[in-house]
Amino acid sequence: GQSVLQGLLEKHIKYGQTTGSIYLRDVVENPEELLVELQVHLEQDAAFASADVALCQEPALLCIALSRTGKPVIGYLGMPITLYLNPEHQPAFLQGIYEVLDSPRNSLLSFTTSAAERF
Repeated sequence: GQSVLQGLLEKHIKYGQTTGSIYLRDVVENPEELLVELQVHLEQDAAFASADVALCQEPALLCIALSRTGKPVIGYLGMPITLYLNPEHQPAFLQGIYEVLDSPRNSLLSFTTSAAERF
């Protein structure tokens, strides 16, 4: 069966969009709604509640949701961190990433120069 996370991503990611770019790419249409729905799920998930640490990758937006639970977050970001976001959502997203990084309990590792420069 499909995991809750897979279902949320399928619900919120529109595949092959071209907003502001000539290239087809995947876009999270409403990032804040995805964050809220994921946090609600995480609060009710017994396996997550018993975890000592949370791991995140792409989309980097997930790192924000995981950090808001209060658990330490380790993130490995191999793609540009704003990859799944339209330009109008990027400032709020970057503020959320800065909040993740402000906590000494969290660590994000970037594989791309563009992401590393923002950290």
